[in-house]
Amino acid sequence: MAPANKTRRIISVWVLVLVLAFLVTIPVNVRMARYAQAVRDQRPETYVEMAETLAHQGDYQGALKFWQEANDRAPDNLRVRAALAEIYYGSQRWEDALAVYREVIDRGSREKGAYMNLLWCLVQLGRYREAFAFANRCVEEGITHPELYRRASEACFRGGMYKESIPFYQTALEFYRNDLYLMEHLKQVYRALGDKEKAKTVDAQIAHLQAGAGASSAEKNP
Repeated sequence: MAPANKTRRIISVWVLVLVLAFLVTIPVNVRMARYAQAVRDQRPETYVEMAETLAHQGDYQGALKFWQEANDRAPDNLRVRAALAEIYYGSQRWEDALAVYREVIDRGSREKGAYMNLLWCLVQLGRYREAFAFANRCVEEGITHPELYRRASEACFRGGMYKESIPFYQTALEFYRNDLYLMEHLKQVYRALGDKEKAKTVDAQIAHLQAGAGASSAEKNP
């Protein structure tokens, strides 16, 4: 029985050691967790992420509150400024968004979304020629994106710059091949310029796409 008693004593000692170690580590872990939370609370990125989440959910007032917390901690942080532009853009505060996007880009941001959104702010504000000039600047600087051509063509169309819109429509349709909205507007551009043949060609393409869509729908719903 002696070996068994010795084994039990050894096991008891180890259990006691483990329990004591566990009890000692609890306050240490709690302190570490509190410290980590304190560090996170001081990081502007923590509040930027919260602001972005709320903005995506459409809660722009809540997003602004979290953004303000981030700005209090890092008022010159480029990401913090960009987050404000996104909040303004999402809430359709076009003039405010435009000003902050300009600041972000002037400070060196190469984020394509900022360029695309700045362009759309100009369109929404009816500043079509300025939008056209900005789109050309983007192309010259190598800031290209499918939405650049779509938004630039819309700016030209709304501003009556029909001839200038054609290259943008043509490039946009390379990315959005079956976009009836773009094609319909391009047809109207050709008609406005008196180019009946090209307008007719685009009209035929539209009819072909619509016929294909109709046939596909009929197959699904006999």
